[in-house]
Order: sequence, then C-alpha cells, then structure tokens
Amino acid sequence: MAAAFQAARLQAFEQGTPTVGTRDILRFATIDGARSIGLEGEVGSLTPGKQADIVLLRVPPLAVLNDPVGYVTLGAHAGMVDSVIVAGRVKKRAGRLCGFNLERCSAALAATSQRIIERAGFMPPVAALR
Repeated sequence: MAAAFQAARLQAFEQGTPTVGTRDILRFATIDGARSIGLEGEVGSLTPGKQADIVLLRVPPLAVLNDPVGYVTLGAHAGMVDSVIVAGRVKKRAGRLCGFNLERCSAALAATSQRIIERAGFMPPVAALR
C-alpha cells in the first residue's frame, strides 16, 4: 500500500490532479480490490454476511497513532502481524501460526524447490552448495 500511495502521489504531482489519501489507498486495497475481481458481495469489507479476513497488528510501544489509517497504509509490515482470522478461523495468534505443521511445510517447500531446479536443468553455483 505504501508503494501504491507513493506512485499515486507522484502521478498526481506530475499531472496536476488531486492527490490520493491514505484512506483512498486502503479502500483500493480492500473493497475496490474485491470489486476488481467480482467478489465485492463476498469479501472486501467487514459487513454481515461476507467472509471476513481480519488482521490485527502489534504496534510498537512508542508509535503515535493519531492517524491509524495512515499508520497501517504507510507503516505497517508483516512483522507487526499479531493475529489473523480468515473466514472466522484463527490462523495466527500472538505472532504464531495456528494449525500448521511448519516442519512439514518446510520439507514440502524444499522438495518442490528441488523438483523445479531439476526440471529446469539448473545447477546452482558451487559456492551456493557450501
């Protein structure tokens, strides 16, 4: 969202058009994103009857939150995610994934990576093997 905000501000400056605010960017990323793929009736906003994905952020102790939308749009990052609820199911709580076997996922990712490398005929540089 921060990159989209900066790009929109630059474009507005160059074209002399009205600037885009952080609330606009948040709307673009949520309801307008859902609308763009034809799912605005199902997702994109916290509305009764819709599936909801809720992300709760852990804010640093000295953060100033006089503009929470601006803070989320411009300053949030993955390391701040405390909890995630997807369609009513908790997927992350207190910074830890729930219901995932990370060792199994890691092994599956490594095996998939190896298959891709083999099928592509790619051999990593010798230095990467050490």
